[in-house]
Amino acid sequence: MEISPLTPQLSAVQPSDTKPNEAPVSKHQTENQSQTVSQEWQQLNQASKELDEMDSIDYNKIAQLQAELATEGYPIDLDRIAEAMLEEHGPKL
Repeated sequence: MEISPLTPQLSAVQPSDTKPNEAPVSKHQTENQSQTVSQEWQQLNQASKELDEMDSIDYNKIAQLQAELATEGYPIDLDRIAEAMLEEHGPKL
């Protein structure tokens, strides 16, 4: 838009269809890109639906670990846990 110093009205400046450094896009290219985006969207949409249907919590695995912990059947190596914590977070001074 431009503001003329003589008239305070706004006059619209028509934008060009292409930027100076861009090549014009053919209708064929646009249709191919549209089809590709559409196919990718359909795949993502399908994957999203499948993920929504999946149970994000493995209750059987939790029950198994709880049983092992209750009967001391799951070995806990506190030294290994401490080393992993130090590796991950480093020593705090």
